[in-house]
Amino acid sequence: MSSPDEICRALSERMNQLMPEFFPKATKSGASWRMGDLDGNPGKSTGVFRGAGGIYFAKDAATDESVNVLTLFHKKRGGSWVETLAWAKKTCGIVDVKQVVKKPKPRKPSLTCVSMRGTAPYKYLTDRGIQEQTMSKYNLRRLLRKDLPPSQQPRWNEEYIRFPYEDSEGDTVMYKWLGLERKDGRKEIGSTAPQYATLWGHWLVNANTKRVLITEGEVDAMSVDQMCPDIPSLSMPTGASNLDWINNDYERLQQFEKIYILTDMDTAGEQAAQKIAKRLGLTRCFRVSLPEGYKDANDFLMSKEHGKPTFDSLLEEAKTYDPQQLRSAGDYAYGIAEEIARFEIESQSNNFIWAELPFRFRQGEMTVVTGYPGHGKSQVVYQMLLHEMIHNKRKVCIASFEIPAKNMLFNLLWMLNGRSPKVETIDEELKVFEDLLWFIESDEDNTASWAGLKEDFLYANRRFGCDLFVVDALMHITKKGDAEGTDLVAKQSAKFCVVNDASMMLICHADAKKRGNDHVPEVEDVLGGQGIGGAAHNVISVWRNKDKERKAEEGCVDDKEPDGKFYISKQRSTGNTVFRNLWFSKNTRKFFLTAEEASYRPSYKQAVVDADDPF
Repeated sequence: MSSPDEICRALSERMNQLMPEFFPKATKSGASWRMGDLDGNPGKSTGVFRGAGGIYFAKDAATDESVNVLTLFHKKRGGSWVETLAWAKKTCGIVDVKQVVKKPKPRKPSLTCVSMRGTAPYKYLTDRGIQEQTMSKYNLRRLLRKDLPPSQQPRWNEEYIRFPYEDSEGDTVMYKWLGLERKDGRKEIGSTAPQYATLWGHWLVNANTKRVLITEGEVDAMSVDQMCPDIPSLSMPTGASNLDWINNDYERLQQFEKIYILTDMDTAGEQAAQKIAKRLGLTRCFRVSLPEGYKDANDFLMSKEHGKPTFDSLLEEAKTYDPQQLRSAGDYAYGIAEEIARFEIESQSNNFIWAELPFRFRQGEMTVVTGYPGHGKSQVVYQMLLHEMIHNKRKVCIASFEIPAKNMLFNLLWMLNGRSPKVETIDEELKVFEDLLWFIESDEDNTASWAGLKEDFLYANRRFGCDLFVVDALMHITKKGDAEGTDLVAKQSAKFCVVNDASMMLICHADAKKRGNDHVPEVEDVLGGQGIGGAAHNVISVWRNKDKERKAEEGCVDDKEPDGKFYISKQRSTGNTVFRNLWFSKNTRKFFLTAEEASYRPSYKQAVVDADDPF
């Protein structure tokens, strides 16, 4: 629950305690305060009042400056923005989403470099309109092939431009280089290892910076700086295809009231701009569009076209992606293009854990996973999640209210390695989940609710890029017997997926009292309101063959009889239903579609009575 809006709301609820502490000379009037300026001096020209969504704002009538409550306290406290966020979270009792393994920051890399002036890299940039003072502002250097790390040789270039990358805390974390000569139309680009994704140019930003512009490449950032030096211009580290920098820079980016996005004027650039805006905030991100015929910022800088618009005018015309109630058909062009691409990919291959089954976890869909208590639905979910993370590189966030995170990780590692995790290698084994898995665990002092969980999920989605979510289980965020409440949560979960282009698994218990647990659960057997199944895009039932286990106890083992059933009773996108047998392998703790794949052995009885039975 640590999105900037949520922090502002939490601070706003404590204004009666915080205002006297930080602004003792402010005078209270109802639910508002008056003071002389944003520093809290005596007077009445500045008002501190509650705005939309319950968030307090402060506006200085003398300067027309307006800030939210978080920025107000940041200005008063001083220090870095990161320190202010840490203080605010501690003050409000906010706990972050927990990352299983965090990617470590690399040590400062070292490269031998020389000055740019009078060199081939200098001429390369000046030919593209980049001035010497701009090269100096961005700390550019010349790099020779002989000075590259051995692993980066041989290369076809002899000289390179070296770009230094500092993170938001001022630490040098990476060097990137660009070769001057192209080969078969390809640029030669390299970097020190390990790579650390962060925006290029953080040193241009200070605590008072309110606007920033982000480009797709370093040359574009320098081009913008020459056309509009008043706004810091930063560059993405690896173009539009990789947005991992948002994870590392997310907290620093919260200080900006306006973020201008100037990616290339092509489909990939537009799609990247929309994704960035969704993660950083639709209302504060502004897409800068170049006139027709211009590909990028450097192209616009270099143009000698008479009468072309000024860059300042392009900033004034920049538009947000904030949803409008009335939109034209043309506004959906890029969204339709994405749907076409998804359909084509889905037609060519299947990335589901069991590729022969006509199903996948599609973005924009909520899937209910149901089953009777003790019938293995969580174990199947673990296996599906592992496949989505390892094979499909999906970033997963799990709200684990029923099973502790440590138990889930134990099972995931067992499935991954085909054996029980070992204490001496646990740190190394967990690295497979680096930048892939996050947990939200229940707090004993707070009752879980969908409203709070939604904020946590939004934070994980926007900062870390998580797009596959799990709620384990629905019963822990609704009241017992509240059918209307469970229906509402299901509907809101489905809407969350659609709005944020995400997938979700909502684990729900099935009601065994209706027909008995010898029957595979149908949609209508989901415990709670009847609207749960209706709201879901997909419904999966997991059923355990306890009759086989009872026979095994009596010594009657039939390996051809399945251990359970996997039933997809609803699939809105295709209409396909799936009903398959499952066999369980105790050695790997995985389910398979055939007994042969599960390497079934006659020792099933021991597996049934074993204390580590995972069902």
